[in-house]
Formats: sequence, C-alpha cells, structure tokens
Amino acid sequence: MATEKMLKKRADKVEQILSVATEVFSEKGFHGALTDEIAERAGVRKLSLYYYVGDKEALYKAVWKRLEEQFSPALFFAFNKGESAEENLERMIRGVAEIAENIPVHSMALRELFAGGENYPENLVRDIEIYFDRFSLICKELKGDKEMDVPPAIIAWMVYSFLVYWVVTIPPMMKYEGSQIDVLRNIGMGTNENIIQMMKKLVLRMLNCSTQD
Repeated sequence: MATEKMLKKRADKVEQILSVATEVFSEKGFHGALTDEIAERAGVRKLSLYYYVGDKEALYKAVWKRLEEQFSPALFFAFNKGESAEENLERMIRGVAEIAENIPVHSMALRELFAGGENYPENLVRDIEIYFDRFSLICKELKGDKEMDVPPAIIAWMVYSFLVYWVVTIPPMMKYEGSQIDVLRNIGMGTNENIIQMMKKLVLRMLNCSTQD
C-alpha cells in the first residue's frame, strides 16, 4: 500500500511538472524556456525537477511524448470496414479537429520550426507520415481506380493547417465588424459541426467525389 501511494505521489508530481513545462515551452520555445522558471512555476526545487524528469532536453522530450499520447488516439483510429469511405473521412476530420484544439502542440511545433527545427521531435514527423498514409487510403477508397490530380498528402495538409489556423485566428477576429466577419461569426468558433461538415464537402469536391447534402 505504501508503495502504491509513493508511486501515485511520484506520478502526480511528474504530471504537475510536465503540465507546467508544456505551458512554458509553448510560450517560449525550447531555447527561450528556462528550467529555473519551470521549477518555480511548478512549485518544486530545481534539483527535484531533475530528479523527477531530467534536464531541459529530457523535459522537452517528455512533454512531446505526453502531448503525442493525448492526440494520437484522436487521429490514428482503426478504419471501420463497416462504414463508407465518406464516413471514415468524417471520422478522420473529426480527429484532426480535436488535435486542432490542442494549442500547445501547435505553439511548440511552430516555435521549434521557426527556430530552425533542431529539436523538432522525430516522433512527430512519423505521426504526420502515418496521418498522410491513412488519409491517402481514404482518398483511394473514395476515388477507386480513378487517377488523383492532387497528392492526398497535400489535401491532408490543407485540412490540418486550415483547422489549426481556424481555431487560432477566428476568436480574436470576432471583436471586429465587417460583412465577411459576420459570415465567419455565423459559422461559429472552434471546430464545431458546421466547420467539420464544410471541410468534408471541400475534400470530396477536391477529389471530384459526390457528397450527400
């Protein structure tokens, strides 16, 4: 029993440190983040931070691993063979939409890329490759033997990039007025049902596939 309590205490402490580290890395990037600040904001001594997780490099890797564990289930689902290609497409778009709401992932990724990508995690690259592969399978199922004019990876990137950009940019735009702002306001903020269905229709039209209205 004592061992279980100790393990839980350690796990809670590691989770607390990683949560704070995620905030700091997303705000300042790898190079701008300081372990002193992470330790102070987490309410632990710097030596305790090293004891529970490790140095800054270990912290950064642990944060990315934690984020990956959070978003992977939303995206890397098993295709339901009992569903149509359009249904699987919608499921994948919903998975991307869920990831789009995870702001720290995009903040950390963009800060790292703008800094030259030296510490860009290899696992994230592999995850993107898996996403492209699964999106390609859906596109092939939708198109059948018909040749695709655009590589599925390009469409997959457009879906991901648009949803992330939508989540990030729409809220601050809502404080302004304008006819096109009103159009966006009517669609709604975040990855709501309206935007998911619009993205599905756009993908199907890019593939020259029919869709049900």
